[in-house]
Amino acid sequence: MALAQVAQVAQVLEDLAPSALAAEWDSVGLQVGDPGATAGVVLVALELTDGVLERVRAKGANLLVLHHPVFFRPWKELRWDGAAGRRVAEMVRLGCGVLVAHTNWDAAPGGLNQQLAGLFGLEKTEPLTQTGAGLCKLVTFVPSGHLEEVREALSQAGAGWIGKYSHCAFGVNGTGTFLPREGASPFIGRQGVLERVEEVRLETVLPEGLRKKVLSALLAAHPYEEVAYDIYPLANTGPGVGRVGNLGRPISLGKLADLVTERLGLAGVRLTGDPGMAVERVAVVGGSGGDLVEAAGVARAQALVTGEITHHRLREAGDRGIGVIEAGHHASEAVSLPLLASGLRRGLQERGLEAEVEVCPERGGGDPGRWWPAGGVNEESVEATPSPPAHRAVTGLVLRVDGASKGNPGEAGYGVVVQTPAGETVNELAEYIGVATNNVAEYRAFIRGLEEAGSLGAVEVQIFSDSELAVRQINGVYKVKDGTLAGLHRQVKELLGGFRSWKVDHVPREQNARADALAGMGVKKGRKKG
Repeated sequence: MALAQVAQVAQVLEDLAPSALAAEWDSVGLQVGDPGATAGVVLVALELTDGVLERVRAKGANLLVLHHPVFFRPWKELRWDGAAGRRVAEMVRLGCGVLVAHTNWDAAPGGLNQQLAGLFGLEKTEPLTQTGAGLCKLVTFVPSGHLEEVREALSQAGAGWIGKYSHCAFGVNGTGTFLPREGASPFIGRQGVLERVEEVRLETVLPEGLRKKVLSALLAAHPYEEVAYDIYPLANTGPGVGRVGNLGRPISLGKLADLVTERLGLAGVRLTGDPGMAVERVAVVGGSGGDLVEAAGVARAQALVTGEITHHRLREAGDRGIGVIEAGHHASEAVSLPLLASGLRRGLQERGLEAEVEVCPERGGGDPGRWWPAGGVNEESVEATPSPPAHRAVTGLVLRVDGASKGNPGEAGYGVVVQTPAGETVNELAEYIGVATNNVAEYRAFIRGLEEAGSLGAVEVQIFSDSELAVRQINGVYKVKDGTLAGLHRQVKELLGGFRSWKVDHVPREQNARADALAGMGVKKGRKKG
């Protein structure tokens, strides 16, 4: 597999969250870096913080994919004596690019708001309000022998995408006529002769914002010297900000608040409205959703779940009879980072491109706010009331781990695949650890995987490894006699003790193929450094 380039990662992100879906005021796309640079290590994070910058250094990352733009409003100066400027300067020095998907990821089919709607059990969902440009229909006429080539070009440019489906188009056969005049260089026919050609009337939809790009692709792929096409504006609503849908049955606003608290793994949420009011139709908006109170009312929503909302918007919601649940800006958005990373990973693999894609741990870089104890402030109460986790969108995770050593001992690395119990990949990790034995590399894989599961908020974990020795030692079947392994074994057991439940199983190597491949990638990193 070829090593991915920044521009290729950007194209995968464009497929996941087309930039045409971004709000007019937003800033998305490649904000820092060289499109032609390699992107072998990609980190996904909510925003650029000192903690994220530290991870970029540690991983030697080539590209950082963010939800919050680095350059949002125009900067009048770029100085190193301010925190924001210093971080940008360091990213440039490290040679790490910055790629942003903001409101386009919020609005994308299968993006942030769709994920929140699914997380809270909403059915028959639809956009709360449209963002970006509207939709239009493109009609063109293609000689039948070139239909597939033109249709593929239009799809690659962003036309024909409806929900989770691409290449959506309709074609009907017919006969086209034209008479090439003097000076024409027809692809089919001769000057001065009326031609009749079997053609296909091809229709497809596209966001208005992609009109220029799609037309360029059409003209480049179409064989005719003069291409006939029509564009019609549509009243259809395309993807948009927020989602609104129905719960399976009515519940109280208080029960909905409990559900949000549980699914996002929070210590609590802010509730405005009567906790006992019946709720069935719910609107969700990740981040700041105050501007969509009116849209929630028009959509007949009885409750709005969002990250944050201002006092005056809360008053407006109350006047409209809408209950509001605030989960925190950070928690309502960070929950989607594993989904974004998974989409990037899958898109690169489908293109035959190699890159390690990892959700950046939020150690010290999560929600800038904190939960504060009620009933007065004193040192004792502050110490006794820790901040809750920034988000905990999962209760259980599956880890597939493997270590590799070229020489035993020799250059060594490990690989970790983090999955949901349903088998969806949440994260993949590959690291070089220097000269070590296979057994040491295996234990290091266990340790890194457990650390990652803990950072993602899991309370239950199941681990699969093809190292029978490590599995039996961790399960207490074999004693650990090697001094080096004893320390690593103790560290694994301590980490396992932090979970409510855990299970470690041995699997054949062929059932652990992806972790094995990642371990090999870790070894390669060391060779490249050497």
